Amino acid sequence: MQYCRGKKPIRGTSWMDVEMLLVPLNITNTHWVAMVIDIPSWYIYVLDSDPTANTSEKMKTIVEPFVHLVPMILKQSGMFGHLLKVREEVSFQYSRPSEGVPMQVTSGECGVFTYKFLEMYMMKCKLTQFSDDHCYSVRKRLASEIFASDMDP
Repeated sequence: MQYCRGKKPIRGTSWMDVEMLLVPLNITNTHWVAMVIDIPSWYIYVLDSDPTANTSEKMKTIVEPFVHLVPMILKQSGMFGHLLKVREEVSFQYSRPSEGVPMQVTSGECGVFTYKFLEMYMMKCKLTQFSDDHCYSVRKRLASEIFASDMDP
């Protein structure tokens, strides 16, 4: 909670400067999606590479707690007064856009897509630059990084 109250971490950004939260979300241990929580616009975008994996109703049930809890956490932290004063809404709005979000062709690639969605969003790259064709090389790179970090004292 000290971080939420503005104590700057050794690395990273102070909460005062945060405008976006990037969250990987696992749904019932069977599917991954990326949530982009845009604090200034009071909006949550759910980036889903396989919208057929869950119905809109199921997704609403899963995202609904975030829609209500995130504003409460922001208010409790006391760090977002500059954004909260202009907001009358109690809850965030959310959508599950399909335009500009690449769709996976191969089953089981949702985790790789979610990882890349968050990475590319953070780097302000267009998501459309990623496809199933890239999954194998991403998996190899991640495995190498995990192995190398395990060897690093």
